[in-house]
Amino acid sequence: MSEKNKKNEPTAKQQKQLLKQQRRFKYTDLAIQNTNNSSITSKRSVEVLYYPKIGTNKSISDPTKTKQYIGHFVKGKIPRRSPCINRGYWLRLEAIRSRLLDIIESSSNNTTIMIINLGCGFDPLPFELLDFEDNADCKGKFYNSEINNNIVLKFLDVDYPDLVAEKLQLINSDPELLNILAQGDNKNRYDIVSCDLNNIDSFETKVLKNIMKQDPGNTFIKVYIAEVSLAYMKPELADQVISKCSTLPNSHFILLEQLAPIGVDEPFAKQMLKHFKKNDSPLQSVLKYQDMKSQINRFTDLGWPKVNCGDMYDLWESLPADLKNKVSQVEPFDELEEFLLFAHSYILLHATNVCDNNNNNNNNNNNNNNNNNNAVVFHKPLRYTKGTSDPNISFYDQQCLLNADTKFNFSFTESGIQKKCGACSSDGLYFGGIFNGRSNDIVTFDKNETVKQETTNRPTPRVFHSFTQISKNRYILIGGRMAPNKVLKDCWEFTNSDNGTWKKLPDPPFELYRHSTIKIDNELLLIMGSQVPLLYNFNNHSYDEVRISDEDRGKICYLESAAVAYKNGYGVVIGGMSKQQATDIKAEFNPDLYVFKLLKGVDGCYSLEIVNSLKADLFKRYGARCCFIGHEDTLSVLLIGGVSDKYVLGRETTIIKIKNILPKGQEMTTIELVPIPIDIWNIDSPFVYVDFELVMLHKPDANSRNYSIVLCGGGAVCYGFGSVWNTKNLIITTE
Repeated sequence: MSEKNKKNEPTAKQQKQLLKQQRRFKYTDLAIQNTNNSSITSKRSVEVLYYPKIGTNKSISDPTKTKQYIGHFVKGKIPRRSPCINRGYWLRLEAIRSRLLDIIESSSNNTTIMIINLGCGFDPLPFELLDFEDNADCKGKFYNSEINNNIVLKFLDVDYPDLVAEKLQLINSDPELLNILAQGDNKNRYDIVSCDLNNIDSFETKVLKNIMKQDPGNTFIKVYIAEVSLAYMKPELADQVISKCSTLPNSHFILLEQLAPIGVDEPFAKQMLKHFKKNDSPLQSVLKYQDMKSQINRFTDLGWPKVNCGDMYDLWESLPADLKNKVSQVEPFDELEEFLLFAHSYILLHATNVCDNNNNNNNNNNNNNNNNNNAVVFHKPLRYTKGTSDPNISFYDQQCLLNADTKFNFSFTESGIQKKCGACSSDGLYFGGIFNGRSNDIVTFDKNETVKQETTNRPTPRVFHSFTQISKNRYILIGGRMAPNKVLKDCWEFTNSDNGTWKKLPDPPFELYRHSTIKIDNELLLIMGSQVPLLYNFNNHSYDEVRISDEDRGKICYLESAAVAYKNGYGVVIGGMSKQQATDIKAEFNPDLYVFKLLKGVDGCYSLEIVNSLKADLFKRYGARCCFIGHEDTLSVLLIGGVSDKYVLGRETTIIKIKNILPKGQEMTTIELVPIPIDIWNIDSPFVYVDFELVMLHKPDANSRNYSIVLCGGGAVCYGFGSVWNTKNLIITTE
């Protein structure tokens, strides 16, 4: 060996470091490949539970059955996921399927569409769409041997060599999959190649050249799919793939991956990133491209002039009403807060370099002179489209000021209640809720100490009920639910004595859950939410509907999980969801704040009258809490937490102050932001402003403007990424 070559040889130490680096890369690649197992198993749960009830992939040979393609790749016991995970994965499957079918259905006849699945894993999509002989969803839609002018689909699956080898082995050992490939000319319409997408040279050689070889005249429509595959790559490497794909004409790119729409310190985003890092498959793309605006700019900068995107809740809202109704009826579901957190944290993006002469986004076929292919761009657009609307998301309403005029201080207690969905009385007793399971314990909100109760005559464990103090040591429990389809219709009185006794009281006239119960005076409780307002007299145990005009009834009734507060004759209802039944798919988030007054008539009956209202996007919250603050001369409300259908609430928008809800003279009602201090927002175990309770503690001086607001309990199951619980109470005080 020459002296020159010897000098270029790595030293023993360098060789050791190189081997260590190679092992680390190999381990990381394996960890990323293992995410396929988790994902495809969850999709299998959806295929077994959802597809038969919705009618997806019905068999032609046996119309009573559905074709279960994922089952060919997931062997053994059929998994069962939680309702939120099931709905989330159903939506992921629908996201890719619906965007792809939009492209297919808007293309002209005699067109070949090549679908390139980047990071395909065990996705059975090719077999699902090529099974035209026995899949009712496909027969006659694309092509068959008797019709020459239908669309032809070709598939190219791409993934790591180990996954490709395993997928091929499963295909070659499965007669039904081989039968699908034997239909018509299918053997020439499916191909699978191994490629490390991190190696752009390999990608060009194995993928792009493969496409160009099959499509030398650039007449094919190419559709690249990246469902949470580029997310694990370094952004600069993923960007190279996206850019190279844009160099071929007539191309579309469908991207589904994670978002951190208000930053990586938001509780759901933090738990999501922690989960993937713990599993040695850290998300990297989301660290650079955190929101939809940055993703739009990413694709336009990388050669895709037209981009349309939205988050997964935008997709859910865009679904046809009959399909949403079918999905809603598959299984009992009452996890809207957690579903929204998930849905806002995933982007569905469709980019294309296909020309559109009309330069608009509608449902009409637009002629396209690019190689005579007739393609509608964004057949069913989502929220943001480059060139037609501002991709910036505005979190603030025009009424908002930058800061509230009241100075708030924030601090944590040493301990708190590790439960959610329970109810807390005004003196700090927390009943029920859920941690490992639903509970019927009572604990003190400050020290999490269990309150003694009799062991036999006790209410059933429950969530989403109310627990209201009516006098010293006396409390009224109303409603709630056990399972999502087991809503309760009961009422109990608890006496906090030495033995902690319960007494069953007359039931309310209808089931109640996700409602609010407020003490009005020394004999009445006002019950708001779920259905029409009720007054419960806890002295004679009678229930009476509150009189309300038809106009006001349409506004304030059936508001589920609204924020409600009452003080000195005036009440306020903010947000919530307007729905008249649990399966109401037309339910909408309420954008209004209503100020109401209870009036007692000469006949002794009460009526409710709305005396002021205000509309704002920041009021569109589900599961928020509120309280009155300040003196009656400037009646103001603090609104805290909850979830929104439009965006994730952040450090500046989670808490707002609505000042002067009953304006006098030249005064105006204003919405003021109450920013959460950075050191409170960015803690390692973040406080989750979901499914918590609010307790307001006044200072000993009744005339003092100072008070403490205690947020206790709360938490969320963050999709499949684990749970976050509030282990401490958050104290908000004024100076």
